[in-house]
Amino acid sequence: MISPTESSPKIHSVRAIHAWLTFTVVVALALGFSPAPAAQAAAVAPVPVAAGAPDKTGIEQFDAQVSLALQYMRTAPDGSTYFDVTAARVGGADAATLAIGEMINKLAAGQRGSGDGTMTTMAGVPIWGNWCGPGHGGGSAVDVLDSICQTHDRCYEDRGYFACSCDRKIVADIRNSIHLMTSGEKAMAVAVSTYFTYCLCNPFS
Repeated sequence: MISPTESSPKIHSVRAIHAWLTFTVVVALALGFSPAPAAQAAAVAPVPVAAGAPDKTGIEQFDAQVSLALQYMRTAPDGSTYFDVTAARVGGADAATLAIGEMINKLAAGQRGSGDGTMTTMAGVPIWGNWCGPGHGGGSAVDVLDSICQTHDRCYEDRGYFACSCDRKIVADIRNSIHLMTSGEKAMAVAVSTYFTYCLCNPFS
């Protein structure tokens, strides 16, 4: 049995190894070495969001996704808006951005430009819930995004279709409520926000 004033050779060995490892880490950091890629990936790996659970992702990530999508937004000769999938692929856009682009084009397909600065909307193009989509609306809103789309439709009824003030409001409402949305809802919200940030609108309504 070892007395309180004595120490085992094993303890000395463990302490020596610990000291050496500590010294090695300090030197590596001083020389600018970073942790191994696997360690970095583990450190930043996102926490999975359960289906139907509120997505607590911050506004910063939402803004970044909108900014990425806006890089590939285009205006056709007739004035209509679309997401350039080919340019996005060539530019190395990730799968999430391409998926958002497909949602944008589904939304954009319900609206046509006339070439003279005016737009027309096809009736009944459902995009999300009971209210999101050109000419689509009725019933109770099913979630946060659907409620925002309902408010946008009511705004168009009051101020006229494609009113810039209504489009600015839906973009602001989505951004302010993004933390309340589920992950799937949020992806569509990015698409809707990107579309109404870029598309033509009527500044006089």
